[in-house]
Amino acid sequence: MDFQRARTPEQIENRQNEIILACKEIYEKDGYDAVTIKGISEITSFTRPAIYSYYKTKEEIFLDILKEEFALWHSDLVNRCSMEKNHTREQFCTVLSDSLCDRTILLELLAVHLNTIENNTRLERLVEFKKTVYQFLDAFKSEIDCFFPKQDEHIKDEFLNMFLIYINGLYPHIFHSKIQKEAMALAGRPHTQRDLKKVCFQDLLLLTNQLQ
Repeated sequence: MDFQRARTPEQIENRQNEIILACKEIYEKDGYDAVTIKGISEITSFTRPAIYSYYKTKEEIFLDILKEEFALWHSDLVNRCSMEKNHTREQFCTVLSDSLCDRTILLELLAVHLNTIENNTRLERLVEFKKTVYQFLDAFKSEIDCFFPKQDEHIKDEFLNMFLIYINGLYPHIFHSKIQKEAMALAGRPHTQRDLKKVCFQDLLLLTNQLQ
């Protein structure tokens, strides 16, 4: 069947979603390096030239995955916070750690592949991604204000900065590949499986120590 170019925003979005889902499928099964435009074309209704009409590199597809993940995290976090009536530091850490546990793809891409993704993406697409991230951060800052209304703004900003550094390095400390586990054992420090939610909660308690 001849490829028909999408003519409406809805058609474009549907085709991009098909490409994104295929990218995720390969990524979750075989990892980042296994994802190729050719491989995506083999499990979608698109040829490689057709995919290139939407995405110039595989990194642009991953950027849209990150964009989607931040948007989902945004709505999820706001929803969880809106249902929370007990605005204590411990409950804030619980809500935040719960929301993080649903974003493992986001955490892995941030920790392992973000620079590669951003440096192999067209500027206009990167700008749109940054806008989505900033919208999330604005919503997150509003929730911090809600839980800690009396806290000094400087302290809240410091926490937010530390949190961003934290999530950008969290994934490699929890999840390890087979070869990493083998190397750890041979180096004399056998791998110990850690629970993401428990680790997040405990770490967030430390990060929020100055918030009141």
